[in-house]
Amino acid sequence: MTLQRKDIIMGCLFGGAAGDALGYPVEFDTYEQIQHQYGNTGIKFENFTGKPLISDDTQMTLFTASGLIDKSNYLENIWLSYQDWLETQFKPNKENMSHEPVSLLINNYPEIFASREPGGTCLRALMRGIRGTLEKPINDSKGCGGVMRVAPIGLLDDGFSDQQIIHLAAQSAALTHGHSLSTIASAFMADLIHLLLYYF
Repeated sequence: MTLQRKDIIMGCLFGGAAGDALGYPVEFDTYEQIQHQYGNTGIKFENFTGKPLISDDTQMTLFTASGLIDKSNYLENIWLSYQDWLETQFKPNKENMSHEPVSLLINNYPEIFASREPGGTCLRALMRGIRGTLEKPINDSKGCGGVMRVAPIGLLDDGFSDQQIIHLAAQSAALTHGHSLSTIASAFMADLIHLLLYYF
């Protein structure tokens, strides 16, 4: 059976979310601590205890995807979607937001309002309300907050060139993370996904 493009996209996003749900509770544990709790084979859904939750990584991935729905200005829409995400970390619902949301996630999925203890770099950058750019970095952070959310950019259709995917992924990472290692890793990740989707 030939997979449709939408199935591949859903598989990529769902696979990332499932892996994130498994990794979230042991994110800061050592390998030995994970083995002690879950055995030598590691953590799986079969031996998972408690309710699996996605982290801020998956949340921001979904808000990146939401920003790509409107094709008028991808980078602007991604930034505005991240501002929506920021509110979900501190507000209980849409009615308490400080601005009118742009993301469909806010309007359709009230459970998205859930703090997942996100990294300080993303929070500080978005709270400032000043977007970083490749030309004018907002900080010197090379943390994973850029690369962990760019998968949807790699899933854009095959009308996008590798150069366009690379540039948009780097720009989106630079919104919050200014170090070149962050933008390079984000560009690589998005383009790798794009290549796997359309050329293999």
